[in-house]
Amino acid sequence: MNNEKKKRLRLLVDERGLREAAKMLGLTQVELVVELNIPVDYNLANQLLFDLFNLGKLPEVYREYEISVDRFNGTFEWRLNSPTDFYGDDAEYKEMYACYATPFWDGSDYTPVEAIYYTVTKDGKTIIDKEMIGEHYESLKSITEFRNLEHLLVWYRDFYLPNVYYILNRLFLTNIREESLLSDIN
Repeated sequence: MNNEKKKRLRLLVDERGLREAAKMLGLTQVELVVELNIPVDYNLANQLLFDLFNLGKLPEVYREYEISVDRFNGTFEWRLNSPTDFYGDDAEYKEMYACYATPFWDGSDYTPVEAIYYTVTKDGKTIIDKEMIGEHYESLKSITEFRNLEHLLVWYRDFYLPNVYYILNRLFLTNIREESLLSDIN
């Protein structure tokens, strides 16, 4: 793209905003950010990550967790649904566990990570079923300004995914299991 066209596009973005300019041009915000090499702040990062997920550009699975997004509620949700031997190996135990971990949620300059629910079944029968909202919460703080979309994607891969995983497994799940072992398993 020549410089004159980039100048006109940049002027349109400045006048109408990124979302409106992209809509007028029949482009996604992601395409326009890439084309103009626009710096990304945390507010824009939040929007772009939703778009990238919906475009299939972000992974739906990280290790044993499934990741889904709900644009209407503005959330990234991590879900674990797997067998476990934590409660013993004499029966078939299965854990279902979910947390919100939405990058820069609702205009925040951090990523709130919060457990939603924890369920354990034993041989198909529910033995633990807890709503966890408000019980396990961490604020994941990081940089909030990105040079461009590529820098944001590197942050997502190298910071967001492994750090959320650490919080969910090492901080939350470890504590939730111990609490459940003490109070709910008979």
